[in-house]
Amino acid sequence: MAGAEILFRFPTQTKVNDFEYRWTGGEHDGRVIFAAVKAAGADFIHIASEGRDWLSTATLGGNLTITQLAKQVAQVPVIANGGMHHPAQAEVLEEGHSDIISLGRGAIAIPD
Repeated sequence: MAGAEILFRFPTQTKVNDFEYRWTGGEHDGRVIFAAVKAAGADFIHIASEGRDWLSTATLGGNLTITQLAKQVAQVPVIANGGMHHPAQAEVLEEGHSDIISLGRGAIAIPD
């Protein structure tokens, strides 16, 4: 389809009801997933966190984040989401964890 763009949206490795959960295979799982996303023709990847502590939920091990791995493997722009209306969280953009940040709850008039 000419001009169409494909966006894949993922949660970070934590779950909505289990913030301590991490991918069992860590970085290996991410490499498999993002290689498949690249093969499927993704133009963008959007990775959402639950917003409390984006960096800790997005870290796969060591200093590598899920968004950095997605950028490296899929070689497409990566969007980070989750609490980015807080300036400290939005620093993930400056630190090279993502290419773009997106806002949800923090951008609406009545976030509750």
